[in-house]
Amino acid sequence: VNRNTAKKGSTAVSRKTLPATLPNDSAEKKKKKLIRTLIMTSYKDIEKKIYKGLQDTCVDAINFNGTFDAEVKPEYLITMNIAKAIGELNFYPGSPFLIRPEEQTKVFATRCVPNILWEDIFAPTIFRTAQNTDRNGRFDIAVYEDDTEKPLTAIEVKLINPTENDIKDDIKRLSELLHLTDQ
Repeated sequence: VNRNTAKKGSTAVSRKTLPATLPNDSAEKKKKKLIRTLIMTSYKDIEKKIYKGLQDTCVDAINFNGTFDAEVKPEYLITMNIAKAIGELNFYPGSPFLIRPEEQTKVFATRCVPNILWEDIFAPTIFRTAQNTDRNGRFDIAVYEDDTEKPLTAIEVKLINPTENDIKDDIKRLSELLHLTDQ
């Protein structure tokens, strides 16, 4: 992956096209925002990287075991290969995506509700109502925007031939995130 260019649609954008300096003290933030705007990726790009992570896992499993069959249960390997593949979308480490394998559901769910910012004379403080899903645990992969840590997606990995109930449980837990509100 060439870290000096980033694709937006079919056009490659070079780091060299960014202005060398930006006025005022928040120049770094503005430059970072400009970079993120230039390289913003879509869910389709993340979806393609999930597929790449699955392909890489098949190659790794065959390399490690000589074959890929039902006896191979590489859930951790799948999770890490998908996380690494999504990481390839980053322009530089941790941006535009923070990728957190094995993220607690309560951490992800709490970040799904809007922040309430209280400006104090000593330090600004962010308040959120703690949230969680009915089935407490961990999401296999959580993807956040880098500067705000706003959740973009949670990914659940399933082994080969999961049961229908396993899939339904994960869909239910993921769909709960869509209905969270700060009460």
